[in-house]
Amino acid sequence: MKRSEPKRREQVSVPTHVSKNILNDLGLSPEQSAALKIKAGLLDGILAEVQRRKYSPTEVTEILNDYQPQVSNLLRGKISAFSIEKLLRYADALHLKPVLTLRPTSVTRMPETSKRPRRRIA
Repeated sequence: MKRSEPKRREQVSVPTHVSKNILNDLGLSPEQSAALKIKAGLLDGILAEVQRRKYSPTEVTEILNDYQPQVSNLLRGKISAFSIEKLLRYADALHLKPVLTLRPTSVTRMPETSKRPRRRIA
């Protein structure tokens, strides 16, 4: 009987730095990170409303006026299947009013050379 070699464990890379923003740690750009946060907020609100109203998947399909596979992706939380615009349409169909809040980032400031000159309107 031939003895098999023991399986080797693969080396797992351990992050050397972990920030407060997991999306940045995953290598997403600030723009991608912001878009994903907006999509997640919209999806979370839509799913909460569907659960609150106790809609069946068939009812959600009718209300959102979309195909069943798309609604199935929505109810399973497959965020990558949806654009921000589509999620906004879904929110509107459910009579939800999305609110976007903008606030300055932490101490990071734009360099003086990158500021746009103010335009003068005559």
